[in-house]
Amino acid sequence: MKKVITSLSSALLIFVASLSFTGVAKSAEFFTIGTGGPTGVYFQTGNAICKMLHKSAIAKEHGRKKGIDKAYRCTAPSTGGSNYNIGQIAAGEFQFGVAQSDWQYHAVNGSSKWEVNSTVI
Repeated sequence: MKKVITSLSSALLIFVASLSFTGVAKSAEFFTIGTGGPTGVYFQTGNAICKMLHKSAIAKEHGRKKGIDKAYRCTAPSTGGSNYNIGQIAAGEFQFGVAQSDWQYHAVNGSSKWEVNSTVI
């Protein structure tokens, strides 16, 4: 009988824990920051931004007294760099990205590599 009670209580605990995780996933807003190679500054910067965001942008409903109305979660994957990030933002895959200012200029003005696709941003 003790084994049955232990098994049922374990199953109930797992069920309750899974419900709380699905609540977080449903109410959180996810976004992606395009970075650069894993050994570069862009990658470190993107991950530092996500870390700061995760620390401070926790919703009130998830137990933080001074939380915000909606939770935010982000990822900062390693990418091919500036041009890749700009292309992914234009395609709607990334919401943010780190890029060199010269490539930002070319993407906005439709010059250099972005000459063919002048409607990037």
